[in-house]
This record gives sequence, C-alpha cells and structure tokens, in this order.
Amino acid sequence: MASSHTYGILKGVSSNVQNERYRLATVEVLIGRGTACQIQLKDPKVSRQHARIRFHQGVVTIEDLKSAHGTLVNGVQVTSAQLRGGEELTLGDTRFRFDLVAVAAPTPQPVAPVPVPQPAVAQVAQPAVPPSTPDTPKSRRWLPFLAGLAIPFILGIVGVAALLVLGFFDDPDELPDVRQAMPTIEATASEQAETVPFTLRPYDPATDSNLPLQSNLAVYDDEGTDSGYLYELPLVVGQEVILDYFYCGTSEAILEEISGSILVSFEINGETVADEFKHVEKMVRDTRACYTTSVIFQAHSPGEHVYVQTMTATEQINDGWETWGPEELVTRILIRVEGDATAPLEPTQPVLSTSQPVEPTIGVSQPSEPTLTLHIGDARMFSTPPEVIAYANTQASPAPPEIAIDEDCGEDCFRFNEWIGFRGANQWIEGYATVPTTAIGVQFWGDANDGLARVYLNGTEIWSGDTRGEDNQWPGGAFVRYLEISGLPEDNHSLIVESLGEGGAVTLYFFGIGAVIP
Repeated sequence: MASSHTYGILKGVSSNVQNERYRLATVEVLIGRGTACQIQLKDPKVSRQHARIRFHQGVVTIEDLKSAHGTLVNGVQVTSAQLRGGEELTLGDTRFRFDLVAVAAPTPQPVAPVPVPQPAVAQVAQPAVPPSTPDTPKSRRWLPFLAGLAIPFILGIVGVAALLVLGFFDDPDELPDVRQAMPTIEATASEQAETVPFTLRPYDPATDSNLPLQSNLAVYDDEGTDSGYLYELPLVVGQEVILDYFYCGTSEAILEEISGSILVSFEINGETVADEFKHVEKMVRDTRACYTTSVIFQAHSPGEHVYVQTMTATEQINDGWETWGPEELVTRILIRVEGDATAPLEPTQPVLSTSQPVEPTIGVSQPSEPTLTLHIGDARMFSTPPEVIAYANTQASPAPPEIAIDEDCGEDCFRFNEWIGFRGANQWIEGYATVPTTAIGVQFWGDANDGLARVYLNGTEIWSGDTRGEDNQWPGGAFVRYLEISGLPEDNHSLIVESLGEGGAVTLYFFGIGAVIP
C-alpha cells in the first residue's frame, strides 16, 4: 500500500548518478540493476536486487538483500539500519545522500523491567566424620602390606627357576644381532621411473576422459613475441594432461575431403612424438565434424619442456567456413613443471568413476566447487558447446528467452554483426541466465588492438586480464577464449564484462549457459 506523501529523497553523489533525485513515496523501494527495481542503476557492482528502503510506522530503514558487494551507511557495511536523514548510502560504486522529509519517528515505549529470579542456594550435605579410634602402632599397620608383597615375590623366583630348568631361554651368547638382520630395500620400478623427466602414452577414451586438457591449464603469454612461446602450461610433478590438436569441417564429407591435405605433428624438446603415442578420433555433430589428435603427457621431475604443435595444410583447402592454405600453423608452448618429485601427490581434480559415461548437464546441481576456466577457441566449435548462446550485439541478433542481455555502451562502443566492443573505461555488458543453470560463460574475440577487461560473477569480481592477441590463428582476432564458470549451484547466474579503458577495446561475441567440453 502506497504512502500518501513523500517521506524521503535520494540525491545522487557519485558521478554515475550526479544531479539525479529519486523521490521515495511507496512503503518499499527496491534498488538494483534489475528491471523489477523502482530505482534501476547502471553499475556492474550493484546486484540485480541490491537493497530495499522501507517506510513503516514513521520509521525509515534500509535493508541489504544479500548483495555481492554489500550496502554501506556512512561507510559502514550493514544488513539493516534506520535512516534519520543526512546519511550517505553506498551500493557498489554508486553513492547517494538520503534526506528525510517530515516523517515523525515513533515514540519509544518504556520497557518494564523484567525481574531476574535469584537462584536457590543448594544445601550440600557434609560427609559424616567417622568416630575416632585409638591410635594403632605404626609397626603393626605395615605388617599386612609386607605380607602381601612377599607372596608374589616368592612365586616369581620359583617360576623363573622352572623356566631355566626346562630350557625356555637360549644361551645369551647365541642370540642373533638384530642390527645385522635388517633387510636391504631395493628401489622399486616406480621409483626408478621418477628419474625419467616425463613419459607419454596414447589417450584412452575409456579411462582418460576426466583428465584436464592443455587448453584448460595453458596460460596465454602476453609477451610471447619476445619469449618465443605463445602459452605457458604449468604442471606439478606427477600430473597428467591431455596434449591435443583438432581441425574441423562444417560436415563429415568436407572433413574427409580436407583430411588428406592436413598434417598434425607434435614435438617435445625437439623430438617428434611418434605415432604410437597418438590417439586420433573423429567427432561428428550436427553442424561440424572434427579430427582430434591426443597424447597423454606426465612429468616425473621438475623442469621445463618445449612443446610445439604444428598443423600443415599442404594445399589450398576450404573447410566450409573459409578458404586457406597452403600454410603452416605453429604453436609453441612452454611446459613448466614444479613440485618435489619425492613428495606425495595431491589429486588435481576429483576422480570420477569410469563405469558410466559422464555427461555435462545444465540445471542439475553439481557437488564440485565452482571452477573458472579460460578455454582456448570458439565455444560453438567445442565437442560439447554451450546449450544456449546469446550474441552480444542484440541489435543484429536478438537474445533468446533463456539469456537476457543488458549493456551500458554509450557512444564509445562499436558493433559489427554479432560482435560488440567497448572502448571507454567502466563500460559494461551483462549476460543474465533467466533459467537455472550450473555453468555460464562469455566468448572473448580480441585482436592486437584490444585491451584490459574485468569480469564479475553475480556482482563479484572473478577475473581480470588482457584480451589482446597477435598470433592470427583465428579469423578476425587472436584472443579467442571462452571464459566459463562451472560447478555452480543451480540458480539464475549473471556475468558482467567491464572494459577498463586501458590498452584498447574489449570485444565480445556471445554469452552461453551450460557446461562445455572443448
């Protein structure tokens, strides 16, 4: 029920709401980024429903609605606080001054004192004092005790004598030297294997599907031009990882047509990986077909290894998306292994049973902790792509009902087909899952002119980095990465990407929901 008059005014203080005035004239006013809020803010650090101001019986209170960044009153974070006028309210990066408008505060009612009952004092019974007895001479008091000791002493002497007579003890001079009897421990085969820097084996789909891919662990080297490596792959001693490379066509027929003109090779420390260690598998989906070459790499001691992937098109080919070749695409990766080879290994990820296939799911709560992964490549091309995607530029491609897109683009953004780019600082775009999901992600598509970005999950910063790339492996840009957060509780989740205005633009292609597998 609405109140009959204005009871308060919010005056904008921060730059994003400066000179703005919001009249509070209903008993409850929601503040946040969501469309259901009476005061809707364009601030990526403000939750969709961030706080609520209530007017009840002449008292004005502000209540935080479990927001990611909290609600502050005069610089102090609160869950609920009474407002009397003149307070500064902070929600995310947005600040207001609250002014009270002729609201009478309720008269406090006296509280009758509550009598405190006094505990009863318990009467503790005193032990009865035994009647006094005549003193007994000390010598007589010890006689029963000494008699008790004499009997077991005599029995012990008799028992030892009997054992000696029967021969239960050998001659002490004939006892073996225990120190000389310790066995010599030989080194086991596994301990000898640890002296080998690393081992390779073919990928086994039946047992290795839960191992991490190199794309899950590799870190983009933004100084790769100088170092000679495009990525660094950090590992620990004993950890296994799948080294893989794939090429695709828009159909199985096209894939078979171009496969005869494409060669894939791996090198580690200058040595070519033999075919006996490779596993080649074809994956066919409705919109594409791919050949994947995989090798399992396991390090046994700390060190660095140079890993080179090469895909060679021996002639001009058309994969259904574009025509290219003849050319050679070379990716150099530095494998950096750390850890103590003698220390016990901790599992790098949960071990899942291989008795039943593990399927990615959407809308089902997962027991694992949330995981952030920066996948290499276009997520639409993965073996398991996002279940639903929404392109960033909704003017070119409207968003589906499962994902809502909101943006604060201003005049410094550019649009091209489904892409959108932000040039100015603090500009942002949000993808909000309108249906419950356990995984959400965003597809970056940066080139040599792009710059720094920050990503928020449900209002909390989870990643920041450089979206610039220069290897030209992908058409239209080099930093082609899908940032995914998986293992989330089943709920409506939000991702916000914010441009920091440093180094260049931030270019996005789409948001997605549902777990992916590259």
